[in-house]
Amino acid sequence: MRKRLTKVFGGQLSGEEHVVLPGHLPLSVVLKSGHTLFGKLLSQTRERIEITDNRFHRHALDIKDIDVVVFDYPSTY
Repeated sequence: MRKRLTKVFGGQLSGEEHVVLPGHLPLSVVLKSGHTLFGKLLSQTRERIEITDNRFHRHALDIKDIDVVVFDYPSTY
C-alpha cells in the first residue's frame, strides 16, 4: 500500500527545490513556534504562503516561520 501522507519541510518551499503545494487539497501547516493551522492554499511565493481556514480567515505565513506542511492525497481506489 502506498503512503499518501506527504510532508514538505519549510526549506523545500524556497530555494532551489521550490515545491509547489496543491491548491485543491486541505493543508496542515506546522509553524516553528508549535502552532498548527489547517486550511486551503490561496497563494504561494518563495517568501510566503497564504491559506484560508475553515472559518474563511486568511493567514499569510512567512516561509522562514514554517516547520512543515502536511497534506494527504485522496485514495484512487
